[in-house]
Amino acid sequence: MYSVAIIGFGNIGKRHFESVSKNKKISKIYIFETNFRSVKNYKFNDDKRIYLKKEISKLNENIFLTIIATDSLKRYDVTLSFLRKNNTKNIIFEKFLFNYNYQFNYILKKLQKNKIKAYVNCNRRISRDYLWLKKVVGKDIISFQVFGHKWGFMSNSIHFIDLFMFLTGEKKLTYLGSQFDKKTFSKRRLFNEIHGSIYLRSGSKILSLVDNSVYMQNKISITTNKKIIEIYENKKLMIIKHLRNNIYTKVKMVDNFLVSDTTTKILNSIIKYNSTNLVKYKNSIIHHKVFLKGLNKMLKGTSLNNNFKIT
Repeated sequence: MYSVAIIGFGNIGKRHFESVSKNKKISKIYIFETNFRSVKNYKFNDDKRIYLKKEISKLNENIFLTIIATDSLKRYDVTLSFLRKNNTKNIIFEKFLFNYNYQFNYILKKLQKNKIKAYVNCNRRISRDYLWLKKVVGKDIISFQVFGHKWGFMSNSIHFIDLFMFLTGEKKLTYLGSQFDKKTFSKRRLFNEIHGSIYLRSGSKILSLVDNSVYMQNKISITTNKKIIEIYENKKLMIIKHLRNNIYTKVKMVDNFLVSDTTTKILNSIIKYNSTNLVKYKNSIIHHKVFLKGLNKMLKGTSLNNNFKIT
């Protein structure tokens, strides 16, 4: 039997809990949430495995899996507090990890010292659709473009950066350029969102992330020498154009990216194989830091200069 700790019980934390609580191999579920209003009205159905705690405290056991689902402003402090008081075998971090560069490496040292396996929940890596696409195009990718309107440029770019790195199999990532358009509404209080674009490179492969201030349909466009693949995740549809004969093939996507669904896969994988296909923390922080570098350059001279927060 296994124990799980969930730190942060907002919307994301609740979705993680829904999956964890359905697993019969989980004997204890610790939920840490300082804002108890997030907890008190939730229906736990008298589940005797659940232990609710208002603050990070010492637990008298080695936790199998810890899920850190707070926002990025709290994540650094709660991670340090938890690691000072407890042992855990595995950690899953929600994104965006942190807002300051020094925090990434300091947490990495703590994880390595305690021999903890740590991952970041960029869950497209475990999608059957993208696992198939990696086999189809993978290293043949020339360009990877994300276009659209209000798709969450600051908060969701890290998902597409990770997908690009996963599909291509590349290791290094460099910043090419960026352009700021304007600020826009953020769903999360205290956090920022913008319209803009950023361009990155890995080897000879180019990644473009563009969020327009005027409406356009959200899509991913992947180009190889032989194919152009357009992906409409909201429609669960891939359209593959074969450049040699100009034939189009439609592929219906089978997976979604709901936390409640993907957490089930992740947990089962860690229990069965002692690992998961999520990106490792040590690799994801490279992606995070390159993106932060780009944002700092993009926002220099704007009202968000050195004063932006990513959820």
